Amino acid sequence: MIRDRRIRVLICDDSALVRITLKKIIESDPGIQVIGVAKDGEEAIRQSVLLKPDVITLDVTMPKLDGIGALKQIVEKKIAPVIMISSITEAGAQSTLDSIELGAFDYIAKPSGQKEITDISKDIINKIRSAVKADIYKKNRPTILSGDVKKSARPSPPPFIATERPEFSNLD
Repeated sequence: MIRDRRIRVLICDDSALVRITLKKIIESDPGIQVIGVAKDGEEAIRQSVLLKPDVITLDVTMPKLDGIGALKQIVEKKIAPVIMISSITEAGAQSTLDSIELGAFDYIAKPSGQKEITDISKDIINKIRSAVKADIYKKNRPTILSGDVKKSARPSPPPFIATERPEFSNLD
């Protein structure tokens, strides 16, 4: 895939410290930029619609609208792949599983100390890159402009139209 711009990330977390830390980690990769931050689920939805990020990091526990509620709307609107941020607790583990079932691309355990932050930095960047590469909403689908191939173009297959019901009675 040919990329002519940096990966755009929206960070959504109610903790200012976590937002600052994630921004530093994410922007340590020159190919990724943080385009905005949100401190609750409602703001996450507004910002994601407005900014159109390539990837969203979303805390599970936030005021007003929690991460699961925001995730449902973001997935329904097919805005961008979401990487959930979760605390390592029993309740957090269940929320993480719920978020994957609801359509989150992946999750990251929220670090609790400086050593853990250092350990997961590469993991965060790799998950962001994987989310863009997966292209789950087909945003990076190839296009052809003026005969010049910007990215390798693949035509969509024609829709399948069933005109008859197949008979399976002869399978006995």
